[in-house]
Amino acid sequence: MFKYNMIAGILLASLAGAAQAQQTQSNVTIYGTLDAGIINASHSGTANDSVTGVGTGIIGASHIGFVARENLGGGLTAGARIESQINIDDGSQGKSSSTGAANSVFGREANVFLEDQKYGKVTLGRQENAAWRTYSSIDSTGHSNIGGNPIFLSDGSSFGGTATSKVGLNRYTGGSFVSNALRYDSPTFAGFRAVASRTFGGVPGDLDASSSNQLMLRYDNNGKMFGAVGTYRAYDTNGNAWGGNNYVGLGYRATQDLTFSGAYWRLENPNGAGAANTKFDLYNIGARYAVTPKLTASVGYYQLKDKISSNNGADLASVILRYNTSKRTQFYTAVSGVNNKGTSGFAAWGGGGSNANSLAVTNGLSGAGVDQTAFAVGMRHSF
Repeated sequence: MFKYNMIAGILLASLAGAAQAQQTQSNVTIYGTLDAGIINASHSGTANDSVTGVGTGIIGASHIGFVARENLGGGLTAGARIESQINIDDGSQGKSSSTGAANSVFGREANVFLEDQKYGKVTLGRQENAAWRTYSSIDSTGHSNIGGNPIFLSDGSSFGGTATSKVGLNRYTGGSFVSNALRYDSPTFAGFRAVASRTFGGVPGDLDASSSNQLMLRYDNNGKMFGAVGTYRAYDTNGNAWGGNNYVGLGYRATQDLTFSGAYWRLENPNGAGAANTKFDLYNIGARYAVTPKLTASVGYYQLKDKISSNNGADLASVILRYNTSKRTQFYTAVSGVNNKGTSGFAAWGGGGSNANSLAVTNGLSGAGVDQTAFAVGMRHSF
């Protein structure tokens, strides 16, 4: 009897251990960032006034997300991610800066993925634009909504052209998130990593509806020298007109505390079919300096040139100070100024709402060709 009891005990202990081991193979992580502050902007609204108010997503959009991972063994992991945007000023559900998910609860991300340590990662569903993370990692401002490249790349209305065709890059040449997408991230080989994605279109059964292709190649030599090249092509709902961008970005860490960066975009037909045959060049240079282990200063300068109509374009400059009290909490202050030419009407702050060009507290600029300056102080907390 003792023998059988011992065997049963061993079996039960083994089963309990196996169950516990299986439970530890999968996990769910809740994460997010909340960003809000006070922002003042000049030349705003129909009254062309200076306006002050609470801004949400001043540096980056506030969001909350859930990611689940399960270890399948042999270096293979399966998982899923959902992510929602939040407006801190009134607590409402935020809208991502690209079309196709304006009223979705999880308008930023909703996808499943399969990742292998040797062969890379495949993601299916709504997800971050493959180029977005690359832009943010190279840009000196950290892809900031105030004084950073999202002002141009996520703009909703101010790329020149006719009044009926100012739809901006968020619809036509790759906003921050894309729907109906298949993406592959390669593993890193000798500092190189490739990303390829295919967006099949926003209308079921119509593969030409807002379909797109993208390819990015990233290189990082332990942070000393880094850069990326990429191309993006998107097609309208009829599959006729197209728009896209080509990108080259470089970064160099001169010292442990000082980093320089530069980038170039060729933006073609960003306004859609109603304003075909438009071309814009967007240039950026910047630097970031760690003043102290907690305080970082960054400067950025952007120049947009209309290659078809030289009277249109914009210049943007910014200075951002970030102070990290901890790994999770950051205080910041930023000043940004934009000089608009011709029909261009970019704001100094991209904001985090449904129209990334419009200041939530100002109803946007008073009109095309109007300059604007913005000053903000705020706080970001991540969890």
